[in-house]
Amino acid sequence: MVNNAAFINSNCIMTTYRIPEPLYGKYQGAGYAVAAILNKEVVGLTYLHDVFDDFEDDIQNKADEQSYLKRFISDDRLGPTIRYLQSLGDVLFGTCADHAFAEL
Repeated sequence: MVNNAAFINSNCIMTTYRIPEPLYGKYQGAGYAVAAILNKEVVGLTYLHDVFDDFEDDIQNKADEQSYLKRFISDDRLGPTIRYLQSLGDVLFGTCADHAFAEL
């Protein structure tokens, strides 16, 4: 199991948080997500594909990944989810895999 840790990835530090057992029902495997973090713990989690019908987690062209993700992160449809997660803790954007959330 992954502990909360900082990993160096592509010349940047990426903080990874273990997804706790109470949130296993929200965990859906690998994918982009927003998470609420409180006291270095994930306390809320929402995948982007659950908010956006037109979002694809499998981005074919990695060169376009940043602009593709930015389009969804700045989309007004994410507002209610962000506000809810803000009520739980600090909101971070990242990816999920192996029962962990990694901040991007």
